[in-house]
Amino acid sequence: MTIPFQNHRGDHELGLSVFDEAITFHSVLSMKSLPDPNKTHVIWGASKDFCISGFRFGALYTHNREVASAMSCFGYLHSISGIAQYKLRQLLQDREWIDNIYLPSYHFRLQEAHKYVTHKLKALKVPFLNRGSGLYVWINLKQYLDPCTFDKELLLHRRFLDHKLILSPGKTFMCKEPGWFRLVFAARPHLLRSAMRRFQQVLAEQAQECRVKQLEDAVKEEVSASQPEAPASPALRKS
Repeated sequence: MTIPFQNHRGDHELGLSVFDEAITFHSVLSMKSLPDPNKTHVIWGASKDFCISGFRFGALYTHNREVASAMSCFGYLHSISGIAQYKLRQLLQDREWIDNIYLPSYHFRLQEAHKYVTHKLKALKVPFLNRGSGLYVWINLKQYLDPCTFDKELLLHRRFLDHKLILSPGKTFMCKEPGWFRLVFAARPHLLRSAMRRFQQVLAEQAQECRVKQLEDAVKEEVSASQPEAPASPALRKS
């Protein structure tokens, strides 16, 4: 649950994407009492937990009538089709399939993908935040930025794009320090293997570029230090 401004927003979009059995997702709605129910808003969508972002479906739970009224205006202009609503109703009503077939398979695949990606990151000595839920990991690539600035972060992001990889830079999510990237691992095994090979190639190119830059800077400093200082110009005597 995040707290932007003075409202409490419970983000449940990844509530079913907890693949570590030692972790339990706790909904804000499970609390017996809320600090301010009128400022607590819960959102959920099927895009992440059910991997159907094309349906463009979301739900809002709030006690605040003003917020509900404001959101209803968007619903009027951006409502989903009746066919999509029907399909979602059929899907969400089949609790037996969701609980016994879909979620176990979904969690197992997430866990295997997470295990593969984090193993590769450890081998590359890339620091990351290890969590047992979600569809991505936060990785720290500041060692590949010289200097470590948001401008260099953007250049590294573009290098990833050149290799057909989309790693969202931390600045997009208002990270306070440069170097953080969001690496999504929710993909099929063969796609992950291909992506991690490209990822390793980008890091190798970036590391080589940093070494060349450091060598060039060292040479410039050495040349500058070896040059004798120019003699001071004699002061001109005023007439």
